[in-house]
Amino acid sequence: LRNSGYQPVTAGSNVAIAVALTAMGTPLTNGTGTLAVNSSYSVFTGGIITAPSFLFVNDDLAAPTTGKAKVRFVNLSSDFLNTSCYVGTIKLDSNIGYNTCTRFYEVMPTTAKVSVIDQVVLAKSGDIPNQVLSAGKIYTFVLTGTSAGTLTSALTLTVINNN
Repeated sequence: LRNSGYQPVTAGSNVAIAVALTAMGTPLTNGTGTLAVNSSYSVFTGGIITAPSFLFVNDDLAAPTTGKAKVRFVNLSSDFLNTSCYVGTIKLDSNIGYNTCTRFYEVMPTTAKVSVIDQVVLAKSGDIPNQVLSAGKIYTFVLTGTSAGTLTSALTLTVINNN
């Protein structure tokens, strides 16, 4: 449920990327990516400790159209949910499976409930009841956890402010 923010790295092809637990110091999961100069990327890790996921995506940090915000959704829930993504009552995307990320969508600035809901069992969802989406800002919403989990392992939707 945390992020490191953007870090400067050297561009290149097949760059090794690893995510490690601080206490262990050894990679929890890893992969490779091609990193271009003057580009931004996100690496997400989800799943469970014995079967972690690794997701590497290119970030479109171009400013949204004047007067709008941009949002995207990442499904890292190990329940293998097939989700739909909403800002208020507006459905932005559907069929977002495990370990996938949507494109960025432009939305009107608002304060609204942002939610990710399983299309089969509606109770399997994560939401942020009063999320402020400001003009000119870019947001990533990440679903983690499981429907059987409690506390930090419960289904949880968190937001990352990309800019």
